[in-house]
Amino acid sequence: MPICVACLVLVVQTGSPSGYFASVTHSRHHDVGSYPFRAPELARVFWRQLLSFVSFCLIALLTSPDSHAQLAAQRATGQQARAVEVARIVTGIVGFTRWPTERTTIRLCIVTPARYADRLGEHVVDLQSRTIVTQRYAANDPRLETGCDVVYIEPIDEAAHEHLFQRLAGLPVLSIGGSDDACAMGSLFCLTASASASAISFAANLDAIVRSGLRINPKVLLLARTREPAQ
Repeated sequence: MPICVACLVLVVQTGSPSGYFASVTHSRHHDVGSYPFRAPELARVFWRQLLSFVSFCLIALLTSPDSHAQLAAQRATGQQARAVEVARIVTGIVGFTRWPTERTTIRLCIVTPARYADRLGEHVVDLQSRTIVTQRYAANDPRLETGCDVVYIEPIDEAAHEHLFQRLAGLPVLSIGGSDDACAMGSLFCLTASASASAISFAANLDAIVRSGLRINPKVLLLARTREPAQ
């Protein structure tokens, strides 16, 4: 940071090619008229050196420990905000879903790895006398088909991603994908983050919902965008 301050002082002192000429001619003890370089040449030297100083300042700023700490803090804050949004939408969809046989405890399974599922597993959530409990499983774990009422899946290996949705197809399992293309792979719902990741919307795969046997409140379907499965 002190280096960047020094660069700014230099820019302020010179300010223009004429300022640079004055500083150079003064340091060399030459009169402007007797200086061997012409004005256009000095102007090119000035701008080259100024660009070099600015580039050096930017590199120093971006590689400083403080900058790394600030960027890391911003990423962590963004990730936490998105995790809150994911938890809000997932629990909202679960709250408006009914299974063929009534559930008093809803088993929400998180497929690992998952970056934005921390808030789903932080605490137990009560929804109209139903309790959500969470478990984490790898994508190839057979318990995802037999021991889960809800499966939350963030983008993983594409082949494993698609294979998992095929395994869940037709089962009374509420699958929620963490990416926009999950519905095309067979997920009942898929989440989409905005460009800034500050807001998340969701889409519904109506064909997959019908085949699952689950009953989703029409209010949720009205809020969701409709996505068709891949043919």
